[in-house]
Amino acid sequence: ATCIGGSGHETPRGSLALDAAGNFYVSGETDSADFDASAIGGNNVHDATFNGGNDVFVAKFAPNGTKLWSTFLGGTDLDGGWSNVRVHPDGNSIYVAGYTRSSVAEGFPAQSGFDPIYNGDEGLGGTTGDGFVARFASNGQLLACTYIGGDHDETVSPNDGLELTPDGSHVVVIGQTRSTETGMPAFPVTANAFDQTHNGPTSGLAGLDGFVAVFDSTLATLDY
Repeated sequence: ATCIGGSGHETPRGSLALDAAGNFYVSGETDSADFDASAIGGNNVHDATFNGGNDVFVAKFAPNGTKLWSTFLGGTDLDGGWSNVRVHPDGNSIYVAGYTRSSVAEGFPAQSGFDPIYNGDEGLGGTTGDGFVARFASNGQLLACTYIGGDHDETVSPNDGLELTPDGSHVVVIGQTRSTETGMPAFPVTANAFDQTHNGPTSGLAGLDGFVAVFDSTLATLDY
């Protein structure tokens, strides 16, 4: 057994993920500035510096428990990797998801993905900003990271809101949103959606609708 963390609080979320070689990945959130973000054996650290508030953390371990790499992901506001982690069937990339209240200007690394612009509403206490999905290479390099949301607040569901299709061609996330299809900016409902209309009130902390979103495996395209 091993501990992972710093002098603050760490919360691993959802189920860990195993690749075919027996390596395992964990993700969650941390408020520890001294969380050990490091790598060995030619692996990479996307971000070795705590950014403030809460950050997402992602870590990979060898079958014998040796930590191969770990990294922060986030900006200066609150970021939570409170969904789960999944490994692509080819073993070459992994995915994590959650929520963020950090814009790109605040250091959140939205890149090479469907939506690089932060849209969230932080006007209500406890709001989650936008959802996010991120893709890492198995060596720790960040390959893509996208926001998902509109002008109110969203999150990918805690613990098990992320899954891959069996062939690895698509990434499926579920979550909740207060953003409407007519907001400025709007929640990104697609033309093929089962329901293109937000059905609840958008004021206060009530009025949340569930959502299902399907990205291609690169996170560049929202297919549904």
